[in-house]
Amino acid sequence: MQSYLPTLLLLLFKGASCLPQQATEKVVPAPPSPEPIKLQTLPLPPAIADNAGPGDCNLTVNPKGTAYTGKTLHLRSSSFLPNRKHILVQVTFIGAPKAPNRASIYNRTQLIAVKTDRTKFPNGDP
Repeated sequence: MQSYLPTLLLLLFKGASCLPQQATEKVVPAPPSPEPIKLQTLPLPPAIADNAGPGDCNLTVNPKGTAYTGKTLHLRSSSFLPNRKHILVQVTFIGAPKAPNRASIYNRTQLIAVKTDRTKFPNGDP
């Protein structure tokens, strides 16, 4: 304790400004080198007015027979699959026709797979 006594007394009576500069400064490391990034758009389902009602997405408007997402797209989460060629995206579909139409499944929150390598699924969807 005796070797620290002069330093403690200096701190008590004169404050931290009396300490050597290297004792009070923190060394901030240099930032890492920039990493290359690549941005691209994903082919998501088409959009329609947020207040679209059941059946507003029909074969005339959308020949694929799927519903739309709202114009205010709320992507809730997304994650790449391990192969890095697909991404899972949680979207909310609106405007699907009512059951028993087979397109009625395109309603509410869904988890969709989207290809990121510009290829298509066997049914032609990206």
